[in-house]
Amino acid sequence: MSSFFWTGLTLLTWGVAGIFDKKAVESADPKAVFVTFHLFLAVVTLVLWIALPWIYADWHITPGVLLWEGLNAVAAMVAFLLYYYAMSKTQASWVLGITAGYPIIGQLLSTPLTGEPFKFSSLTAAALVSVGVALVGWSGGEEQKKLDHRDKVVLISCVAGSTVLWGLLGIFEKLALNYGRPFETYFAQATWKTILVVLVVVLCKKYGYVTAFRTPGAWKFSWLSAAGVTAGNIAYILALTTSTAGYVITMTAGYPLVMYVFALAFLKEKLNVIRAAGIALIVAGAVAMQLSS
Repeated sequence: MSSFFWTGLTLLTWGVAGIFDKKAVESADPKAVFVTFHLFLAVVTLVLWIALPWIYADWHITPGVLLWEGLNAVAAMVAFLLYYYAMSKTQASWVLGITAGYPIIGQLLSTPLTGEPFKFSSLTAAALVSVGVALVGWSGGEEQKKLDHRDKVVLISCVAGSTVLWGLLGIFEKLALNYGRPFETYFAQATWKTILVVLVVVLCKKYGYVTAFRTPGAWKFSWLSAAGVTAGNIAYILALTTSTAGYVITMTAGYPLVMYVFALAFLKEKLNVIRAAGIALIVAGAVAMQLSS
């Protein structure tokens, strides 16, 4: 199928997952959300291990896949930790608005790291999407919490770190696909993340944080979010097999739009001017990227 189909499916599933993710953060400690979210991948790993012989009769995991998916897993989990910490310290809309810049990072780094040709039009499209998502994120008009200088420095560092790491994820995935097929690479990614989250649980238990993971809300909403993210990640990988990393990173970055369309349609939120402008920019950026590809 075309990259347009797979990117569209990624947008839909990630957008729905974001709704559950928000509910999870509201109902449980961020540490609990992080751990329970990633424990879902243990189930995914087991299912893929059973299914892979039917998907690829000659399936195998090469060193190249292990290397790039290992970097992918570490980058993703560190990015999520930084993101959840930032979410616990300030308004979600502010964090979402800043981290929306990751498609620009992906576009700038895709050329030197993957050898994809640089296109100014693609960078412009990525910028339009990023600004659009930022405007949608800030459109709620939340009053920002007052933080001292140290907290501000830590918060900005966390947000900047997660933005850069998210920009790298699609590039690591694209490089992994040079050494393996889609479900092989995702199996390696899920395995790495399962190993890493088990280490996190062991460390948390050692330092007395284990009780936070017994929060019912963390399991209910985190696993619903994780199911959506897993479906989106698989669609994302399949999109990368049919197009460039820069294209896929930018096109899928508009997934918050799905969340806000849902909020407008079912939660009866109002469409203010800032939010409307943000939606228009996301759509314009997606159209520009499609035309430049």
